[in-house]
Amino acid sequence: MDRIKIAPSEISWFLLGIMTDIVLIILAGLLGGVVARLLHQPLILGYILAGVLVGPHTGGATVIDTQSVEQLADIGVALLLFSLGLEFSKKDIRSIKGIAIYGTLIQVGLTIVCGYLLTRYLGWNNSSSLWFGLSIASSSTAVIMKTLISRGNMNTLSGKLMMGMSIVQDMSLIPLMILLLQLNRQEGVSIIGVGKPIVYAGGFILMMHVFGSKIAPRLLLFIARWNSRELFSLAVVAIGLGVGLVSNSLGLSFAFGAFVAGLVLSDSDYGHKALTELVPLRDIFGLLFFVSIGMLLDVRFLVDHLDDVLFLFVLGAGLRGLILAMTGWFFGYRRVVPIAMFFGMLAISEIAFVLIRTGLQTGSLGEYEYALILNTVVVSMLVGPVASGLTTPFYNFVRKHISHNFKVKNISIVTDPLTDHVIITGDEGAVRSIGVVLRRVSLPYIIIEPNHNVYRQLKHSHLNVIYGDPTRENILASAGISRCRIFLVMSTDTEQRDEVVHRVQTSHPSAQIITRVETLEEMRKIRREDWIEVIHPDFEAAFEIAHQVLARLGVSGADIQNYLTAARRELYAEPDRLKLPALDLMDHLDRATHLLAPVWFVVPRNSSFIGKSLGQIRIRYIYNVTIVGVMRKDGFIQNPGRNFFLEERDLLAIIGQPKDCERFVQAMK
Repeated sequence: MDRIKIAPSEISWFLLGIMTDIVLIILAGLLGGVVARLLHQPLILGYILAGVLVGPHTGGATVIDTQSVEQLADIGVALLLFSLGLEFSKKDIRSIKGIAIYGTLIQVGLTIVCGYLLTRYLGWNNSSSLWFGLSIASSSTAVIMKTLISRGNMNTLSGKLMMGMSIVQDMSLIPLMILLLQLNRQEGVSIIGVGKPIVYAGGFILMMHVFGSKIAPRLLLFIARWNSRELFSLAVVAIGLGVGLVSNSLGLSFAFGAFVAGLVLSDSDYGHKALTELVPLRDIFGLLFFVSIGMLLDVRFLVDHLDDVLFLFVLGAGLRGLILAMTGWFFGYRRVVPIAMFFGMLAISEIAFVLIRTGLQTGSLGEYEYALILNTVVVSMLVGPVASGLTTPFYNFVRKHISHNFKVKNISIVTDPLTDHVIITGDEGAVRSIGVVLRRVSLPYIIIEPNHNVYRQLKHSHLNVIYGDPTRENILASAGISRCRIFLVMSTDTEQRDEVVHRVQTSHPSAQIITRVETLEEMRKIRREDWIEVIHPDFEAAFEIAHQVLARLGVSGADIQNYLTAARRELYAEPDRLKLPALDLMDHLDRATHLLAPVWFVVPRNSSFIGKSLGQIRIRYIYNVTIVGVMRKDGFIQNPGRNFFLEERDLLAIIGQPKDCERFVQAMK
């Protein structure tokens, strides 16, 4: 048989066409991303709209080789899910396995039934109705992940739940699709035909567990010894795509294999390094995927059948969102979580494209039904990122107009009224650490914990804690908010943090609030509010590292404190140039005080203030500064009184206006 010969000129034109398409997609994606940012929307929304503009169904500049672009987009999906597996540790899945596994299976089954009944009502046949129910049963993992990252909610409880459930949704659809294909076969259902892919999937996961725990880490260790970032990045991509190819050859999903590869590597020593190297390439190929989604949208068909598409989207995706919210509520997740699951998981999964394409090829779906489902999926991906932004305002509405009618269960075990104390709420690890430190230095505190399991653990650790919702007035009253000195909010959940801060500000405007922030945008937003101080974990980690380095270089303790004070002043006050924030609470709790911009100074040997009391020096009246602490060899003296006498080499903590502090320091010399 003669081989088919392709002329070099044809190859050149083919490569030129691919290059032109990719350049056009990148330029359109850049434009769409800029527009999305200007409108304060996630980038993927701009990418999908860019795909609509350069797709084959619209005029103007058009991508020619759509098939090759879709193949590159498949790589983008694989890299997205590979990075998701690296970022989403198995420990995260274990912590939510109840709802992530059992809750998701219940939700998938109910959604398929609802989708089937909905389309049967529209007059579809049994086969098409089953394929529709299957196609809308899962939420888009890629859309959810990109939306959570862009909004800074990836590490929140609702974010972990949405990611975990969407992953299990996709995994559950693979055997269901195989079963549906067997049901549609004219010769009947084959036990071997159904069982073979399931056995392959189980064997593949077992093989990947061995590969991820034994072989891949050793391979990456071997590569890492050369300290070549380029070679390490290539090895990471090769592992992700190579495993995806093996998965595809076994009849499983290419993207599913890549995700499993990332998941088994996530807990290894090289998981974080692999994710760091993969992100730039993932984002570029992810752009191709979302643009290719937009290219699938047939605007003319959508306009002609807009009522049908919107009907399927509103009822199909809406019912799935409602089932998800009810599932979350049934499994004990309250407050903002069910609402976040409803709005955040509206986008239908990208696996639906594989499902309906398979249904069309096997004759299980008609072309009209295929086009309707296709446009419904694309519309859901367009609406999904926008809808996720409705979570906070809708939750605020519910909390204001509805939830106040519900009784709040709480346990208050504060027998003696606390005064001048610290109230702490937020993530378990942070509140536990702060509570332990405060207890050791004998400072009064109370922890408010809304999760009963965490509450019991904190009580078991002998910490002072009450159980209840920190946004409820009776809980705040039980914690003694009217008498507290500081209200500390250490939550990484943006909605939860804003809700608590808003409630405390509204009901007790005199309370001094200190809250944790994760991003510079959050810090800028919160710093616009009076009486709210912020703590940025990245800043504080850098300050601690600087403290250790300077100490080992022989810099005096007083100079180190002054350097760090200046650094905090610049980093925290720069975003909006507002009032200075409180210094890091954890850095000064062991000295039993909470200081605002202190200046640390050592009393010199020949100072005229040695042997004099603070009352004799009259520093508050003459210099307009206050000594809030003194460090001596025998310990730390908090808020020394007017009868306190200064000694040589005392380390003084002074607060006041910078010019007044400088004037006092010069007088002391």
